[in-house]
Amino acid sequence: MNIKFLISIVLLYVFNIEFSQAITITGLVLAYPDEIEYYKLINNEFNEYAVKTDLDISLDITIITPSNFTVNLNNFSSLMDYLLNRKSKKYDLFFYYGIYNQKYGKHFLNLEDKLPREHIDPYDQGVLNISCIYNNHLIGLPLTIDIDILYSNTQYLKEYNKEIPKTWDELIETEKYIIDEERKKNNYQLSAFNGLFDGII
Repeated sequence: MNIKFLISIVLLYVFNIEFSQAITITGLVLAYPDEIEYYKLINNEFNEYAVKTDLDISLDITIITPSNFTVNLNNFSSLMDYLLNRKSKKYDLFFYYGIYNQKYGKHFLNLEDKLPREHIDPYDQGVLNISCIYNNHLIGLPLTIDIDILYSNTQYLKEYNKEIPKTWDELIETEKYIIDEERKKNNYQLSAFNGLFDGII
């Protein structure tokens, strides 16, 4: 998991408030059952990192789920509208689907003015342009990407005598093998898919 960007966002928040005592950064996310553990992991990993590095900061992500909220995107969207339009201070970070950038974008900071380029540049610019830009400003960073279809490059699969992957492990193994072989031929244009991402922070 890439927690570097989350640390950047939290530190950005910290540097914009006065230091007086331990700081708790609050977040809000809509998570379906298969996503709950992922957000808990993010929360726990950040807090472990903060303890190890004496940041005196903790992250507290409120996870809205079908078991604690009448969950659907419309209800969550209404909650976001309510909080953002009233400039609520209850949450510092919002985890949301990129399709809502145009709706929520006016409420968020331009991260390009706040984060160093080395925290932004590793992200795929195509993904950033599609899901993280509002009014020519970078207002979020991708945490995950929801992919419903996966296309295979049959040319490379045939060339390296590989089958179309049917599991995540097969996908990772196959793409690593092909990427490594192509780099031996000085082909650095080929990129691989990473299926661990779905949503925006």
